[in-house]
Amino acid sequence: MRRVDFSEDYKGKKEIDPKKLNFIEKYIDKVISDGSIELIYQIKEFMDYLKSKKYNLSEHYLRYVMTYLNLCKFFLNIKDKIIVELGGLSPITAYLSKFNECFISTDVDFRLNIDIPENFADIVFSFEVIEHLKDVPEKSFDEVVLFNFTGVKKYVHHMFKILKEKGYVVLTTPNPCSSKSILNILNFKHPYIFPYHVREYTKEEILKLFQEKFSLEYYTTMEVFFPYSSKKLSKLYSELCFSSEDRGDDQFFIFRKR
Repeated sequence: MRRVDFSEDYKGKKEIDPKKLNFIEKYIDKVISDGSIELIYQIKEFMDYLKSKKYNLSEHYLRYVMTYLNLCKFFLNIKDKIIVELGGLSPITAYLSKFNECFISTDVDFRLNIDIPENFADIVFSFEVIEHLKDVPEKSFDEVVLFNFTGVKKYVHHMFKILKEKGYVVLTTPNPCSSKSILNILNFKHPYIFPYHVREYTKEEILKLFQEKFSLEYYTTMEVFFPYSSKKLSKLYSELCFSSEDRGDDQFFIFRKR
């Protein structure tokens, strides 16, 4: 594992189109306007940090802001905690390293091992990781031709081990029940948000993976990849008597270790 330094700089990512950036800025302003003064202050401070490091030019800028927004809705202020991020360093963890001891797990196969001591972390971040995990290496033909969830089950087990008692997992992952997925199907496209993922999990599938060792503390969905997709289908949901809730293209979970 490696400790995170607040001074770490932006590592170049695919940059966002300037027209899209303008749209996203307006979208963010609209989303956060309903928050409390303290919440808005927290988000604005984080956004200033993103801009200082040029993360606002990243194609993931909206995802960073919306993820941090929901993090603050639950915790408001995270200080003096030990935080571990799995799956590479995000600007969220880099920013929080100013107020906390933050670490990332490096160069390990999360299906097999995590290079973090047991009972070490107060909070574990898993941002857009679980959908990339394959099963553990196959040992039989059945394991070759079937998806058995063995890799993600191991991943959840490792998170449980490295957390302190009553510690938290904050997890984000694409939502295959989203409006974007439905629009994909209507346009004869693959329903996955991103087809290169190993598997995109429904809320119920995620809950099943965590139910034995964790309790769900907070859940919501966010539109971070394709804003306003839900708006396009709002009338259709009403006419067909289906719920329009939790149709964002990304899911946000907070679990607590039992």
